Amino acid sequence: MKAVRLFLSLAILVSLSLPFIVEAAPRRPMIGYVDRTGEVIEAAEWEGGSTIFRGDWVAVSRGGKAGYLNLRTRAFTGLIFDEVGSAGLDRELFSFGPEPVRVDGQWGYANQVGETVIVPRFARAEPFGQDGLATVKIADPSGFGLQTGMIDLEGRWVIEPRAYQCQTAFKRDPRSASKRDPL
Repeated sequence: MKAVRLFLSLAILVSLSLPFIVEAAPRRPMIGYVDRTGEVIEAAEWEGGSTIFRGDWVAVSRGGKAGYLNLRTRAFTGLIFDEVGSAGLDRELFSFGPEPVRVDGQWGYANQVGETVIVPRFARAEPFGQDGLATVKIADPSGFGLQTGMIDLEGRWVIEPRAYQCQTAFKRDPRSASKRDPL
């Protein structure tokens, strides 16, 4: 029995004294921005950011926090949100009002200065459309699924949340909301 314990002790000591090979974790590419001429507008210092966008504003993130950055004026909301809505080819950020931001697990809306203008209280939030309405979702009171509704720029309900499927393909026309078919 003593021989087995001695052997195990020596094996542990030998294994601890051997050099370890530690591979460095691969670095994620950082995101930066250049203009059409190739001149650097924003150095590659962001872990995440809008890769396809229109206009001056982009969504950026680093260290688990996110914010909005204006590439032309250098205005920046700061990295004060947990997540932000992303830019896209079909719209410019902040062109129709505040943009969606997630704080402590809930979605709300912030302006270009980074001020929360619609308190985070939604399970999901879409950007505002040119009609000044945004599709949002809240937890269903039954505890199963989400209810969909539409709010205005002040955060007031225009279409009360229900089991709707709001169609966003038609410029967020509130008349495009249809009651979900029963299962």
